[in-house]
Amino acid sequence: MITWIKSFLFKFNIKKEKIICSAIKTQNGQVFIGQRHHDCFRDMKKAGIKNMLSCMHLQGFVTSEGRFVNREEAYEIQKNAGIKSIAKGGYRGHKLFSEDLY
Repeated sequence: MITWIKSFLFKFNIKKEKIICSAIKTQNGQVFIGQRHHDCFRDMKKAGIKNMLSCMHLQGFVTSEGRFVNREEAYEIQKNAGIKSIAKGGYRGHKLFSEDLY
């Protein structure tokens, strides 16, 4: 589990799994996190990763449990936690976008 997430959860007594931030998982399993997915792409470029827009990279999110999940599972987690989208018009289908979070 990502250490700072564990500290955050303990400090604010969060019990139900929620989405914490955007993330991209590369084909070799490395996970980049950021407020928005474009932040992840920026960090991937800094790390020297080529073909950043490859379909082999999975866009998703990191949960309060430190898990990487895809957009569909992230939507279900937010829905089950009773968290509404802050985006104008609400959730778009059954996928989560970073604009739904903040």
